[in-house]
Amino acid sequence: MHRELEGRHRRPAADGLPVPWRIDRRREPRGFYRRPTLNEALARSIRRYAELPDAEIEAFERALVPRTCSAGERFRSDGPKGARIAFVERGLFRLYYVDEEGAEATRAFVAEGGFLASREAIFRGRPTSFIMEALEDSRLLVLERGGGKLAAAPVAAWAPFFIGMMEERLDAKDRRIEGFLMGDATTRYLEFLEDFPGLEGRIKQHHIASYLGVTPVTLSRIRRSLRSGS
Repeated sequence: MHRELEGRHRRPAADGLPVPWRIDRRREPRGFYRRPTLNEALARSIRRYAELPDAEIEAFERALVPRTCSAGERFRSDGPKGARIAFVERGLFRLYYVDEEGAEATRAFVAEGGFLASREAIFRGRPTSFIMEALEDSRLLVLERGGGKLAAAPVAAWAPFFIGMMEERLDAKDRRIEGFLMGDATTRYLEFLEDFPGLEGRIKQHHIASYLGVTPVTLSRIRRSLRSGS
């Protein structure tokens, strides 16, 4: 087997992102070319927010570190090395708050193809105010930014990606506020099904109830009512 990697270290690039492991071309057969493999799922998710070329996405992907999270384990966007963002390759996470009395309020759910990120950590370098917990055994691709704000890390071409992702989060927040102020619990449940298609069977009833701001008993009543058409 060819020894592909040498000098297992990273140095920062001009834009602040770590340079991926370098392949030692001296140890490859003459004429050998190893083309980076683009993670298509990652590329599709990135291009929801910004139309970037394959080369940019491949460079971004090489800076990501694979990590697994067991069910019940938490991911910190404000890690010890600074702000972090994670792409969910496989699995499901719940984002929630805990008040002083220990009561939980669910903010959102993030499944495959989504990103775990905190606006406070990315743009302000502050601790994240909510918890990100795996509901299933999950696999992540994690980007760390030492020293504080992740937003300073990417080159200018990546600004639309970060801005677009945060705009989507703010839009979702506005819809939730409107749902609580103007809608009833049944409307919020139907919006949950629309916003998180296919996830209802993977999420425990009390977590869904927490997201809707109702009790599990009320959620059961809403489901029965919708099934019966009443």
